[in-house]
Amino acid sequence: MVQDDSDYGIGLGTAVKEALGDSLTGEDRTITGNKDFSAIITKINTATPDAVFYSGYYAEAAPFIQQLRASGYDGAFVGPDGIKDPEFIKQAGDSSAGAYFTCPCIPGELIPDFADAYTETAGIEPGTYSIEGYDATTVLLAGIDAGNHDRAALLDWVVNYDAPGLSKHYRWNEKGELQEPDVYGYKAEGGKIVSVGKIGE
Repeated sequence: MVQDDSDYGIGLGTAVKEALGDSLTGEDRTITGNKDFSAIITKINTATPDAVFYSGYYAEAAPFIQQLRASGYDGAFVGPDGIKDPEFIKQAGDSSAGAYFTCPCIPGELIPDFADAYTETAGIEPGTYSIEGYDATTVLLAGIDAGNHDRAALLDWVVNYDAPGLSKHYRWNEKGELQEPDVYGYKAEGGKIVSVGKIGE
């Protein structure tokens, strides 16, 4: 596993490390803005892992996977939602082919009516969290419609919210995390990011 120095990369990297346990064969760190991953890649090729998970964003992940593939590494490459972006494929080019992504974001094709309406209205296809963004807005607007017109009241509404949205059921725990999160897998294929289904099914 390789993680960057952002709060996102560190937090996610810590969670992945805990989840992998003894299956983790090695870890390394990089910094935001880095474009030379030669030292890290040397360690990876020495360890010969089955897969490399990059915990960070696409700006660094793109040159990283380019250099990783150029070095001869042919194992799996996996990244989070911070990499699941068309810019990753654009910047990484052919090296992005076969890369996997994880994301708690529902594939747009599962809700085609939303995708069609979004594209017609916005003039572009839905992004990674467009459906979840619509759901979040719906939660807040429902709270306002219910008479919650100040910050404290609206916060209480969200904390106690328990209802389905378009993408998933919305109910949060005391840490502000969804109690029933769904995570989906995606893959870079044919120059696009395609869904490979819900993880765990």
